[in-house]
Amino acid sequence: TIYLLIFAIKSKWSKNSFTRYWKYKEMGTYEKVANSEAVSPQAVWDTLHHARAIEVIEAENMVEKMLKERAREMHSEGNS
Repeated sequence: TIYLLIFAIKSKWSKNSFTRYWKYKEMGTYEKVANSEAVSPQAVWDTLHHARAIEVIEAENMVEKMLKERAREMHSEGNS
């Protein structure tokens, strides 16, 4: 269900939103993305904010964390 919500948000993104999303995930700061595109950090922030990309990243991170925790639980149950 969370993935469906993330997909629904991403389905409305522009090419620029996707590009900056992936660069932000890789580079980690607005400034680094801005430097790579020769734009201001504010322009990067505006794109990611309007696309709700930061919320998407947070949701993806939460899903990944939950899956890792569940995998650890299953592993420890198997070793009991």
